Amino acid sequence: MNQGARGIVRAKALSALAVEKLAQSAFVGGAPGLELRVTTHGIRSWRLFYRLPGDPRRRAMKLGPYPTLSLADARKRAHEALARVTEGLNPRVQLQVEARRAGVTVSEAFADYLRFCANENTASTVLDKRRLFQRYAERAIGGLQLESIRRGQLMATIDAIQGKQTTRRMLYATLRHFMGWATDRDLVEINVLAGIRPPRATPPRDRFLSDDEIRGVWAAGGQMADLARLALLTAQRLGSLETMRWSDLDFDNAVWRIPRDNMKSGKAHEVPLAPLAMQILRARPRMKGSYIFGVGSEGMRPYKGASNGMEELRRELYGRPAQNGKRLTPAQIAADRARRASTRIDAWRFHDLRRTAVTLAQRAGAPLDAIRALTQHKTPGIIGVYARHAYTDEKRDVAERINAIISAIIEGRRA
Repeated sequence: MNQGARGIVRAKALSALAVEKLAQSAFVGGAPGLELRVTTHGIRSWRLFYRLPGDPRRRAMKLGPYPTLSLADARKRAHEALARVTEGLNPRVQLQVEARRAGVTVSEAFADYLRFCANENTASTVLDKRRLFQRYAERAIGGLQLESIRRGQLMATIDAIQGKQTTRRMLYATLRHFMGWATDRDLVEINVLAGIRPPRATPPRDRFLSDDEIRGVWAAGGQMADLARLALLTAQRLGSLETMRWSDLDFDNAVWRIPRDNMKSGKAHEVPLAPLAMQILRARPRMKGSYIFGVGSEGMRPYKGASNGMEELRRELYGRPAQNGKRLTPAQIAADRARRASTRIDAWRFHDLRRTAVTLAQRAGAPLDAIRALTQHKTPGIIGVYARHAYTDEKRDVAERINAIISAIIEGRRA
């Protein structure tokens, strides 16, 4: 045997019985640098000494207590750590990573992921990701250990969404990005969704409202009707309209300035307001809260009842309203159903209003570049990289064209 820097370096590995009899710290052999450490109080534990390639410093790491961790298991753990050393990895750091991974659930990691997204995405995008996870994934996989999550479990969660192909694709994209984020932070070894084909895309919608349907929207009352009318007049998304604040409006110059956090693109946007839009906004009741479509007793929170609001709007337009205080007769109900079927009214969604606005702008002869600027769709190709014209006047021209054609429609004139 040879005398080492810290003590005896044994040519022959000690047996389990010999290790049990050790009264002071000693290398036990069977794995280079493996030591049983014995304190002055008789507490025993395993320690491994090692050197990283190219670094002369000797390092140490704890392996576990003795005899809870047996001699055989200590040697096995030491060999695993030394194998990492030969790969240029620091085994102590790897153990810290593994300890950090242990016990982290999918829900806990996803909460951290959303905090990361808050610095990378718009507030509406972060909210969409949170809602997707809470509604479609949290119950199924939220309580599972992130480190042990398998591709099949994630895909089963995605496949469980029936009849909502776009939602399935959105959840797939969110979970794939989440797993990539977790991989980059050593919470998992690999992104198990990498290389997996996304769910089939749904054909793009082509639904837009007829002139009769537009007249119906103008005759309706309530919050959702006002939102629908503004969507037709401004060609903006529901998320931006829901979070519209009084401070965003410049009534003197008839402009709505949308903050970047309320835009899907993450860029601030100026929307010109034509006369009909100004008329709607001036007529809105002012509550204590800052939101124009605020909810609660004082309107302190932005409007978030689109699903129920759309259902109520459809009921008012095409459902079973009372006539002179009386319910519709069975014959009237049957006629109403037939009328709804003929107009496809049950099929239209709020986003179809934006498509309708763009269609009306085209119908009124507005240039496509100006329409693209109003809807804040990026100009494709290299031109989109260099073009920085604000299209302020052109956007107002589009808004006024839409205003003129809607005015003609609701007044029954030729549009």
